[in-house]
Amino acid sequence: MSRCITAIAIFSLAFTAGADELLVPSVFPTIQDAADAALNGDEIVVSPGVYAGFLTSTDVTVRGDGVSPEGVIITGGITAFGAIALENMRITGGANLTTGNSRVSNCIVNFVGIEFNFPSSGPVSYTHLRAHET
Repeated sequence: MSRCITAIAIFSLAFTAGADELLVPSVFPTIQDAADAALNGDEIVVSPGVYAGFLTSTDVTVRGDGVSPEGVIITGGITAFGAIALENMRITGGANLTTGNSRVSNCIVNFVGIEFNFPSSGPVSYTHLRAHET
């Protein structure tokens, strides 16, 4: 009986261990590859560079790992069907956030902008945004 309880406890811990950091490009070559592997609550950490846009349906944070939002540049569109946090990056291809509880902070957004396109399913926050024309 105690072996069964121990096995259940260990099995349960494996699924509640917390969010993972998915590193781009050192582990995942692209943000899309990391987004495809992400589970709800994971954080995709992106090293400085220029990257294509991506699509995700999980609740994730995508954070630029540079000292400023100029370090990580997303050139294609971003589409999020899950709650997403976008942090510390420059977004040049626009973003379509389709779920509430999304957050955009410390980002530079080119004139194409960010579209919040969802029914009232939770708050959206955006802080430290700068518009930038190309």
